[in-house]
Amino acid sequence: MAPFIYAPLKKPKSEIRLFELFPGRGQVRGWLNHFELEAVKETYDALSYCWGEQKQVVTIVINDRMWSTGKNLYAALKSIRKRHGRVMLWIDALCINQRDNQEKNAQVSMMNYSNGRKTYVWLGLDNIWTSLAFQEMEMRARWIREQGNTVADKVGWRQWQKRHKALDDNNINLMARIMGRIDYLSWANRSILYRPWFSRCWVIQEIATSKSITVICGKYQMDWNDLETVQELRPGIDELYTLVSIRQRVHNADMNRLDSLLWSTNTFQTTDARDRIFSLYGLINQESEISSAGNIGNAHDALRVDYSASIRDVYIQATIQCMTNTNSAGVLAASIGLQGTSFEDFPTWALNPEPSREDRQGRSTFAWTRKSEDPQSETLWKATDSSICLPRLDNERCRLGLQGMIVDIVDLVGGERKAISGSQSIVSLPGMASHIKTGVSNIKRYFQWREFSGVGLEKFYRGTNKTAEEAFLEIMCPRLVSADGDHNVSAKRHLELSRRFDHFMTTNFGFMEHKIHGKLGKREFAQIVSKCARIVGEAGLGDREDVAAAADFEANNDLTNTRCFVRTENHYIGLGGAM
Repeated sequence: MAPFIYAPLKKPKSEIRLFELFPGRGQVRGWLNHFELEAVKETYDALSYCWGEQKQVVTIVINDRMWSTGKNLYAALKSIRKRHGRVMLWIDALCINQRDNQEKNAQVSMMNYSNGRKTYVWLGLDNIWTSLAFQEMEMRARWIREQGNTVADKVGWRQWQKRHKALDDNNINLMARIMGRIDYLSWANRSILYRPWFSRCWVIQEIATSKSITVICGKYQMDWNDLETVQELRPGIDELYTLVSIRQRVHNADMNRLDSLLWSTNTFQTTDARDRIFSLYGLINQESEISSAGNIGNAHDALRVDYSASIRDVYIQATIQCMTNTNSAGVLAASIGLQGTSFEDFPTWALNPEPSREDRQGRSTFAWTRKSEDPQSETLWKATDSSICLPRLDNERCRLGLQGMIVDIVDLVGGERKAISGSQSIVSLPGMASHIKTGVSNIKRYFQWREFSGVGLEKFYRGTNKTAEEAFLEIMCPRLVSADGDHNVSAKRHLELSRRFDHFMTTNFGFMEHKIHGKLGKREFAQIVSKCARIVGEAGLGDREDVAAAADFEANNDLTNTRCFVRTENHYIGLGGAM
């Protein structure tokens, strides 16, 4: 049988291909047809999946011709295929000629997930945990919709079974009954929520624009709305939270800009670095940001999907466009800077094509200060006031020009206060050692920052009526989110949180106040670890109320993590990006 060859689309900007999946068993077969998009809107289903390794391929039959595809797509098609009746699907790997860049440019911009009836999310093959995880999430979602999430977070699996008569012991397998006794079913949930699909760049747009979504894992299925409902009970899974929040913003027609989308999606992965930018274009509200024409280097050119452009040119254009659209140079905080990149000939001011997972969700990139003490005020303090950023690009030397003035000079930079990585398991010995080392180093770093701020050395901060200690505590404020989800917690509340944490640190680790210089010695390390062990032991007996306050501060402190302390020649203090 001869190999399948694509027939070109006559009108790539208004025409699409759909794959008609034939029913039956055995080899996957189907037919690829061309349609006018307007004629088939909401008559087909789309497939969202992770391409995975393409080294091992499987043969399917398209239009009575042979076609090689990856094992993951093959498994998805077999799962979706019906015994009787055909399924009309839009699948990027099949319906777009991946070797034709002009066709890809046009098709990627059409957002075919939003034009379909519904989207199937294929997570991969099931395992022994899948049934338990899907049942648990569906049941929790049902209970949350009826009673609220506070009850759902406390009720055990056995209580769930009693409350839902439809799910008796006969409907739950032996493994489910055994593992159902484990609180929160962490192993089962991790087997679903930590799959590669959740961290793939393209799924952001696919999920955000789909009308209806069915999640499939092997032979098990679940409605996406159930996953959305229970995501609040899954703290620490940033990718799931991001997918849910962006989908809600899109469906509520809220404003989405490229720079804000880049901040919130920097933990997602892609094989082609250009897709980190291209995958977000369909979510941008301002149509002027997407164009079919434009030259790199013109600050007024709109962003466009162009697979003929190099990775370097795509990121240069995206960086300049972000500054032009926002009238701000703030996007430079996500530039390559001194971090470097594996890509050659990249300017240091361009957006980083390989963002670090340590700066999760971009939360610690900016630390804005408000003009008003009113927590409801939306007015942010800006050093640039009302001035507009006008970037100028020297194409020949690839230099970015910005106008500004020197207001002060950084005189001192303290060490970086590193984030404890949530992606590394604390159960493993290397993970536990890494957590301990980072935590101990952060304790030393805290006292270093404290002394550099002048605490104990200077009474007042730069001649104001604010003490040096108060100034230091203000820059350490963790910016916690209040119970109702409001990020604008009052300044007084911020200061109190920092003060309690400072009291905990100075009371328990005061011996580090004069040991802030040089590397962390073995003796200091052992002393801190010994003290921490004693505190944990006392906290377990209920004798340490201050531990809870310190733990809350650390758990929610997304302002100081991955940042350095800075002091200027005029003795201003603050936090800056890691060097």
